[in-house]
Amino acid sequence: MALLCRFRIFLILAVLPVAWAQPSAAQSDIYTVRNVPVDVTADNATQARAQALEEARQKALQSLIDRLVPRNEQGYVPDLSPSRLEQMVRDFEVEEERTSAVRYIAELTIRFNSQAVQRFLQNSRVRYALTRSKPVVLLPVLSTQTGAVLWDEPNPWRQAWSEYPANAGLVPMIVPLGDLSDMAAIDAVEAIAGDQAGLSTVADNYGAVGAVVAQAQTSGDAEAGTARVDVLARWYDLSGGGAGQTVTDSLRQREGEALEDLLYRGADSIASAINESWKQANLISFDQQQSLIAEVRVNGLRQWQQVRSRLQSVSMINGLQLRSLNRLAAMIELSYFGGVDQLQLALSQRDLTLFSDSAAGIWRIAASGSAAAEPTTGLQPGDSSLQGGTAGAASDESEAE
Repeated sequence: MALLCRFRIFLILAVLPVAWAQPSAAQSDIYTVRNVPVDVTADNATQARAQALEEARQKALQSLIDRLVPRNEQGYVPDLSPSRLEQMVRDFEVEEERTSAVRYIAELTIRFNSQAVQRFLQNSRVRYALTRSKPVVLLPVLSTQTGAVLWDEPNPWRQAWSEYPANAGLVPMIVPLGDLSDMAAIDAVEAIAGDQAGLSTVADNYGAVGAVVAQAQTSGDAEAGTARVDVLARWYDLSGGGAGQTVTDSLRQREGEALEDLLYRGADSIASAINESWKQANLISFDQQQSLIAEVRVNGLRQWQQVRSRLQSVSMINGLQLRSLNRLAAMIELSYFGGVDQLQLALSQRDLTLFSDSAAGIWRIAASGSAAAEPTTGLQPGDSSLQGGTAGAASDESEAE
């Protein structure tokens, strides 16, 4: 009787409409721009603060466009009036703040309304990407006349990457701490050679699934203003093995530019190129919506809730309908934008595998990670009292805010 009650509760909770009233953490983070600096002087402090907030919203929107829209289409994004831009902002947070009688200095975090941003970009007829990659570790190797360094100091190339915002784009990049575990896993020479075992160990240390080895070679005289940095970066997909994308760039020192700033430009160039490649590979076509029905194997209420939460965090999915549910599986219908291959990639970033079971003639979704390891929470396969339990359909709306 207790098992039957638990299953009834399971069904009631599982079929409640997934309204998606608030975007998930993974989803909302795409529309969040952090560390937006402002420094405004006006006739008084109130006016300075108001102008600073307006400036922060403009800067944040540009950063968001850089994150989502390919470079070759950013010129088609129209300017917004201050009032309309303010309506697109969900909320903001002041991280640091200093004021005087006429000046306002601050760093802010701006969070945009996801649906408002998508409508704005679609109405502007520009393509954009919404799938965020799983994190990758970034190993900055500096090559000099005396050799290559990775963890050793001084390494101004590593310092430049440490100051680069890790979540600026759709490919989060983590610079390892360089602790004893990292140093034992791989050195500069092994990193340049693309040692898979060492790269995998460092990636595992930080919960990453890939690694980028960014090798920089400096030449010239920074004091004389003739410095140059040549960069070669390789992205290793450690889940599939082998080297993936390769990016190169050469930058010359600008007049009055410090070597540290030159290296930071080099880091920004490489990070931008990697993110641009990811955007191009994940551009979504919004002129046609598709749907598919898939079976999700579940092993209890908590596992279903986790899988459902992961599905909700995929921005290209704009609808989820539960068609049936029993003690072993949920049958769902997904509505999504883009191609099925893009959907598979987006789901894989959330530890969900979408595959076609040709023998059964259906699509299946399998979970890995914590969702796959959840306990049964009392729903045992052998319980005859649970046989045949199903649930009616429940329609969902994506990201209704």
